[in-house]
Parts: sequence; structure tokens; C-alpha cells
Amino acid sequence: MSTSSRTEIVLVASPDGPITAHDPFSFGPPLARFSTATAAATIPRNGLALVGPRSVQLIAASHISPSTAACSVRLYSCWWSPAPALSLPVPEPVAPLAATPDGPPHHLFCGGLSGRIHVLSLPSGDLCRPFTAHTHSVSCLAVNDDGSLLISASDDGTIAVFPIIHLLDEDPAVEVTSLYTISAHDAPITCITSGPGGCNAAIVSSSLDGTCKMWRLADGVRMRTLTFPCGLWCVTTDPIDSQLYTGGSDGKVYVVPLIKERVKEPTKRVIWESPHSSGGEVMAMVMANDNENIVTAYDDGAVKIWEVKSGLMISTFCVQGGSVSDLIVVRGSGVHGVGGSGVPVVSGFAERELQRKGSEVWELEKRLSEVREGRNRGLDLAEDAMDVYRRLLVLFLREAGGGNNH
Repeated sequence: MSTSSRTEIVLVASPDGPITAHDPFSFGPPLARFSTATAAATIPRNGLALVGPRSVQLIAASHISPSTAACSVRLYSCWWSPAPALSLPVPEPVAPLAATPDGPPHHLFCGGLSGRIHVLSLPSGDLCRPFTAHTHSVSCLAVNDDGSLLISASDDGTIAVFPIIHLLDEDPAVEVTSLYTISAHDAPITCITSGPGGCNAAIVSSSLDGTCKMWRLADGVRMRTLTFPCGLWCVTTDPIDSQLYTGGSDGKVYVVPLIKERVKEPTKRVIWESPHSSGGEVMAMVMANDNENIVTAYDDGAVKIWEVKSGLMISTFCVQGGSVSDLIVVRGSGVHGVGGSGVPVVSGFAERELQRKGSEVWELEKRLSEVREGRNRGLDLAEDAMDVYRRLLVLFLREAGGGNNH
């Protein structure tokens, strides 16, 4: 049995195969496979998301049947479970997913082909009121770091930003309107990412029109436009928005500094290209290993790991299915090794916890949240009681002092 001390696992979705979990620094077999439950189901681009806190995190995946157009969102709770813990139907085919960082309850946003966004409340699975975000299909979704705003992008090149608190209002008299909607690109938007800073963050979009654009999240003002020689499928930035990384349809990774040392200094671009390029288009990318590496996925099934500092490719592997539709990194997985059957091997407390059903995990999280709230209320009551006691003590001392004066 092999052993790995890594705490990050790469999840790769394929439109023609299962979701697979990989150690990005190992050339061994997949750590786990998550069944799509039916051979006819396919996972579209941007169809993966993580839901819940790291201790009880679930994997959400949108599934579409090409033959019937039936769609569901499936939640996976165990690293080696071949079937989803929950399967939640949605009223139309949905592709991109994004989840709120806080809860319970957590809310999962699902972008539909009609331009509408559907909201699932978890763990109940209840479908909240849908709303129209665009006139064309929703292509990508993101939630800002404090969970207050939903950013939606479309095949029609528009970006819309919504206050999440308004999206969760079930009163039908309350109309859902965006903070703003902007015409951002001349072609479909393929990826959108939000940096640090809450409502004052910057967001970056990529498009098949060959541009990446940086926007001010608060009001949608364009801050910067970067032009590239090909269509772009994905974009990400480092945690402090100092470097931008984007993947092209030409199979190259473009690196652009966002902070210039001198005002008049031209922007220096770096191109990452493996010596034995497969020729596939870069479909997805994500930062890993404390932002020291970038993982890129290609439409021919190749997955490559790059060292950020040197720009060198340090590892590569291929996934089953021959194509990649999405890629995410899960941190703190608790997976320690792989047995002979390809099933992840864990031990002790981690094994017992990972084998819990999804409903049990959510119930535990709900109870833990109630305990925290009860503890906080108890502390508040104790502080109030102490304050009353201090005031009574002051009055008592004053009365005692007055009696001595007489």
C-alpha cells in the first residue's frame, strides 16, 4: 500500500466517464471514482462545485442526459462511494454550479440553458424560486469570498451581479433584480473568478473573443483588458491578484503580471508550453499546493501540473474518457493511500467519518451549528448577568458609603 502525506486531491470531471480523484504528484491509479449512475449522463463544463465546510465538504456535480435532456445535481459524500449520496432533480438542464461558503443551510446555484438560475437549499434539497439572469445560457457562476454576491456570466457575453440575500427571499412580490448587468465580451464568457476583498474585490472574466477583462465588483467598472491570440477557456489569479493565468484554445498557458513595478513599464507576458504538447485545448485550471502549483486540464484528457515559480511542467497524467469538462481541488481530504482494488484506504476515526451517509453528515453539521448558537447565547446571558451584578455592587457600595458618612 502506498502512502501520501498530501492533503490536496484533484477532482477531474469527464463528459464521457466518471469523476476521478487524483493525487497530482503521483503517477499511480486514481484514488477514487465517482459513478455518474448512468452511462447516458454527461457532466458539462463548469459542472463541479464544493459545498459545505471543509470538515464535511460534499462534491456537487451537474448531470445531463444528452438523449432525454433530463438533468439532476448529485452530491457525493464518500471518497470511494460509487453512487451519489443525494440526487436532486432540477427543472431544466443546468451546467455551471456555485455554492455559498456559509451555512447550514447552504445554497447551491445552478445555471440553466434558458438563462435562468435555480437555487437549491441544502441539506433539504428544496428548490427555491428560480430567476432570470440572462437572455442566453448561463455559462459560468461564482460567489465572492464573503458570500454576499453571486456573479453570473452568459453565452451572450453579459455579466450580471446579484445580492444573494435577495435571491433567497421567497416572497413572490419581491422581484429579483441584479445590481447591474454589463455587456462584457463579444463572444461567450467561459470563466469568471472573484478575488479577495468582499464587495470591493476585482473579478476577472475570460472569453472566446480572446480577451480577459478585469472588473470592479462593486459597480462593474472595467479596470483592464488583456488581449490574446486565441480563444480562452479558463482563467484564475493568485490570492492577492498579482498574477493572472489563462488557458488558450492553442494549448498554451499565458501568465500576465497584474501589478507593474513601474507605471510606464510594458506588461511582460510568459507562455507555458510543455515540450511534448498534445495539442489539446486548455479547458480548466486551478491553483494547488498553497498556490505553488497550477493544474491544467485539456480536451484530450491530459492533466498537467506546473510549478508557478519556474513555469516548468513537473507532472502529467491522463484521465479516462479522453476529455475533461471541469477540474477542482479538494483540500484536507483525509485520504492516505490506495489499496489493491483502487479503493482509497483510510483508518481509525477518518474511516468511520468518511463512511457516513450524506444526510448524516448534514444532520451533524446542523446540530453542531445549533450547539454553537446555544453556546453563544449562553455567553451573552452570562455577560448580561455579570453586568447587572456589577451595577448592583456599585449601588450597594454607594449605599454603604452613605451610611458610614451619617
